[in-house]
Amino acid sequence: MEFWNLFIVLLAIVPNKVLSNELLELSCKDDMECKQFQHDGVQPKCIEGHCQCTTNAAEHIKCKPMKSKLSNIIGGNCPCTQLNAECYEDRCYCAIDFTPSTDKRRCLKKTAFLGDSCELDLQCQKTDYNAICPPDMKHCVCMEQFVNDNKQCLSTIGSKFKCKTTVECIKQFGNNSQCHTILQKCICSEGFVTAINNSVCLSASTYLKNCEENSQCIVTMGPGSKCIDGVCECDGKYYPEEINKNDTLQTVCTGEVELGQYCRLEQDCYNRYLNGSEQTMDCVYGECSCKFGFYSINNGICMRSSSASELSKLSIFLCFVFFIYFSNLSQ
Repeated sequence: MEFWNLFIVLLAIVPNKVLSNELLELSCKDDMECKQFQHDGVQPKCIEGHCQCTTNAAEHIKCKPMKSKLSNIIGGNCPCTQLNAECYEDRCYCAIDFTPSTDKRRCLKKTAFLGDSCELDLQCQKTDYNAICPPDMKHCVCMEQFVNDNKQCLSTIGSKFKCKTTVECIKQFGNNSQCHTILQKCICSEGFVTAINNSVCLSASTYLKNCEENSQCIVTMGPGSKCIDGVCECDGKYYPEEINKNDTLQTVCTGEVELGQYCRLEQDCYNRYLNGSEQTMDCVYGECSCKFGFYSINNGICMRSSSASELSKLSIFLCFVFFIYFSNLSQ
């Protein structure tokens, strides 16, 4: 009897909103956090801390997530009309080796070599960190201060200087340079990259090793790396990850999965530097969306809702009370 009296008291002091699964699911801070429930004939608004939906006739209805998307975009309903798209679990996704265009109306090759057609820098940088996809050219080329040699971007030095022998390059730019006799250009030797001033070759660096300029880090760690306080690190929304490259473990900078990013499986929305319980997104209709109990801030990151946090704390507190009570019974 004492136990149930205690339990009733606990229920009485808990706010109703914490005990309601519906309010927990629909918790919000502004109208933007209710946008996921907006579709034809339904308008959501954030009222008193939770989403409320009305029809065009001002009739209050239960808020439900949008059930479908336009069928002419990746993530829409089958059948799929896009080239290199396929139907998976009643939704259109790009085939395994393809990725959506920015407008999600086409499937592009994930990997593009120098000279191949492209729309995104990322396609070119899958094969060479020093390649880009200029919007006006739409094919992979080497970035400035690099030159294409047999589908590889080589770091050039002294852009206006022409050479016939390596001796000329060494005399002009130092021991870490050599002459590419076909191109008649001085290039940095393997393991070196040109400095910003294009007058000296600097040694390539690796994760947490010394550096002077960003290019020393990018050549081994990718475009998400940066020379910070004289050390190669991952910049902004990137994190260090070990990969096997040519049978050698190498640390590269991998981009964080962002809200709204394309996905095919739930794991595509996982940031691998977090463990399973820390993941905040699921794959919904081909896009990474906030998990149940989380909401997005300015379409940026997913944060646990205050209601979910309160419920979690309450659960822990109740478990503690039950443990104490039953421990006393056993004595």
